[in-house]
Amino acid sequence: MTKIIISELTSVKDNSTPTSTEDIINIAKLITTKFPNGIQLENIVESTMIILKKVTGLYYLSPDKKKDLIIDVLCYVVDNTDAGALESLDPIIKNLIPNIIDAFIKVENGELVVNKPSMLKKYCCCFN
Repeated sequence: MTKIIISELTSVKDNSTPTSTEDIINIAKLITTKFPNGIQLENIVESTMIILKKVTGLYYLSPDKKKDLIIDVLCYVVDNTDAGALESLDPIIKNLIPNIIDAFIKVENGELVVNKPSMLKKYCCCFN
């Protein structure tokens, strides 16, 4: 388990944002309270949603800065919790984090529509 240096995280190093090390630690505590074994494949989406809600209420941040903060919190939790036998998945989870956030952004912006009815279902009643 590697320990992450909070002051070196992108969202904290950036002087143009109000994000502090305490923000990362407080949001991470929320996640570790809900998921004591840290972020794993089965809870990564839920964890991201919790952080997104918290970050949205914390400050007004541009989408890029918000993404940086969410990535930093998730990586911090991954690196500072003990997942036991699943610890070897940490690098994979950390690589998935930016892609998951990008997918959330696409859904939020309407670029990716979930459960969109197919053309057959839309125009042919026998496929309903």
